Amino acid sequence: MKTLLTFACLMVLAFTSPEADACPDFDGNGTVDTPDFLLFIEHFGTAEERYDLNADGQVNITDFLAFVEHFGKECSEKAPEPEIGAESNLSFALNWNSSPHGITYANNRFYVLSSDVNVGLAIQVYTSSGQRVESADFGLSLYNPRPEDITYANNRFYVVDSSNDKVYVYTSSGQRVESADFDLDADNANPSGITYANNRFYVTDWVDNKVYTYTASGQRVESADFDLDEENNFPQGITYGNNRFYMPDSYSRYGYDQG
Repeated sequence: MKTLLTFACLMVLAFTSPEADACPDFDGNGTVDTPDFLLFIEHFGTAEERYDLNADGQVNITDFLAFVEHFGKECSEKAPEPEIGAESNLSFALNWNSSPHGITYANNRFYVLSSDVNVGLAIQVYTSSGQRVESADFGLSLYNPRPEDITYANNRFYVVDSSNDKVYVYTSSGQRVESADFDLDADNANPSGITYANNRFYVTDWVDNKVYTYTASGQRVESADFDLDEENNFPQGITYGNNRFYMPDSYSRYGYDQG
């Protein structure tokens, strides 16, 4: 390790560090720091996509120089805005997960919410090309017994639960953040989906056929709520892209302009 650090310092002095194409906050705490460096060194010389900051197919000295450029700074990975409705050849099988309940994308990975009997209440992790990253999976709290959907915001996962009408919060590595949990409004008693956009959470209710709105800290913003189309009477989730909300139900997909 000492030899590697000496070599790294010489390289920093000899070259101008290129700018990283990806945020190297690997542990998701919002800052590029020593734990991220240790994770990077662990994967140095591999082809692990998450640590290949310049996407050249190899975790090498170029990626190290890009990492140095961010060291000590705050950064967070922002998922690319999806092109809703565009055709795609990307599909992948879920491992031991016959009951997926939601999906979100963050830090170049997919996170799939599972309540499968073989998996338990857990988040399964896949690379952006669909390979399972089992070491990154994590279980949900026992107090979060009926998860319905998941979203990612501000380096945390938010899981909405229909058994107690509550949103449970986890770090990007799966630790519970109980202090950040929040209860849903009493009227929002049948949550079925959650997404985050423009510093607000949006939670669907399949009985009210309505979307309830909350601040980033969980306060209700009643003036921003909106009703769903009368034919969109069983919303099963919600996502946001291209300034619109998209909600699947038992029959169709519906899109709503923001606001």
